[in-house]
Amino acid sequence: MGPFALLAVCLAAAPADPFADEYRMPEARETGAAAGQLRPSVHLGWVAAKDAALEGRLEYLPLPWLGVHAASSVQLTQSGTAPQPVTVLAGFSLHLFPYRLFDLSLGFEAGPALLDPLSGHASLVPLFAPRAALSVYLNPHAFLELSGELAWMSNVKASGWLGFGFTP
Repeated sequence: MGPFALLAVCLAAAPADPFADEYRMPEARETGAAAGQLRPSVHLGWVAAKDAALEGRLEYLPLPWLGVHAASSVQLTQSGTAPQPVTVLAGFSLHLFPYRLFDLSLGFEAGPALLDPLSGHASLVPLFAPRAALSVYLNPHAFLELSGELAWMSNVKASGWLGFGFTP
């Protein structure tokens, strides 16, 4: 008996794994965050509870639980003497409930923020922002997202966003 025939006999005699069902990935459903999704979205938000802002976001999920994204935002209004930032950020997010109607994600973003780009005193500062988001899937291809973040620049600003996105 050759070595390959002996290996085949040994493998055929091995008992089935009694815990095999516990190791399997969850079944993919039609709705919810899933591996391989590309999720573009547009968000309208508020900064420091007084200024309106607009954000565009593009997220890719290589795994059902992990998303990498890029976002850019512009503050539309300016109250008082606070700087008016334009940001370009990249980061990751951890999706806690993939393949479900509701998804909670936690993550962070970092990148440059250009303060007061239209004034003669524009300055570039680093920005770091942890964020949390709740996504509600309306159907397999559309979702609403409510998110919040704390942005550290030259000061700390809280932002809230309500957005609409789709999964092509």
